[in-house]
Amino acid sequence: MSKAVKLDLNIRPTAIIPVPLHTTKERERGFNQAEIIAKIASRHFKVPIINDLLIRIKATYSQTHLSRSKRMSNVEGAFICARKQIMGSYLLVDDVITTGFTANACAKVLSAHGATLVEVMTITRGAPQFI
Repeated sequence: MSKAVKLDLNIRPTAIIPVPLHTTKERERGFNQAEIIAKIASRHFKVPIINDLLIRIKATYSQTHLSRSKRMSNVEGAFICARKQIMGSYLLVDDVITTGFTANACAKVLSAHGATLVEVMTITRGAPQFI
């Protein structure tokens, strides 16, 4: 993956932010897959991971079988920023992107708190029927 990042991205983030899971989901699963990917990206870009900047306050449904419109409403209001003010550019990391609604919800929150740029990195793309 590091080679793919090197080839496909020419960015310089201030920090890397994994898309958070709700605490209940993370306890059930035992890990956050976005954090695992973020660790690889952090080593590549030589910038820190900030695991606690974004918080998922809403236990959203799995989006695997939701329609496009339900995916959008599912993540609406799901995230908050743990700090009143942030600065810099951020690389938001998730495992998959389908409609982009989760990434967009996270980016809106970060931008509202002062992020100058939010770029998104995933390792796969979801099924076209949901895009």
